[in-house]
Amino acid sequence: MTIHYLHQMAAHPKLRRWTNEGLTLPAIEALEVEYNQGRPFPQAYCEFLYLGGGHCNLEDLDIGLGYAWLQTRARARLREYGQQIERPFWVTDQLDGCEQFGFIYLDEDQPDPTPYYCMPAYVAEGEPLIQPLPQQPFSRFIDECVARSVITDEHLRR
Repeated sequence: MTIHYLHQMAAHPKLRRWTNEGLTLPAIEALEVEYNQGRPFPQAYCEFLYLGGGHCNLEDLDIGLGYAWLQTRARARLREYGQQIERPFWVTDQLDGCEQFGFIYLDEDQPDPTPYYCMPAYVAEGEPLIQPLPQQPFSRFIDECVARSVITDEHLRR
């Protein structure tokens, strides 16, 4: 796969004593078939899966127990809190068992999509259900994750 967006991630395959493990193209296509009706994921996200979709060395990106768990658990959390997201979406990462999770919409037709954050547990406290991340688009979010991980890596080497 040619990398168009995630150059920083490609340049740092090993950080924080962890090495990225990417998914194969057939594995990415299988996820697209299962979760996006066979339509391709946005290019920048495909690059993420290709570079680190099996295991990612970046801070702030936790897929929990895998992609199937991530998709199921996030949707269960939405139901648990009486919330829903009307558009097709793909959960990219999570925190605290999907009490909060990051996602991208699958209907935006953008090669480098806007990343969003969903906090179903906090709507009752007045927080919005969905917020775009300040780091936009997705490639910028990943670049900032790489930058934080590089700093951590440098401290661990001391």
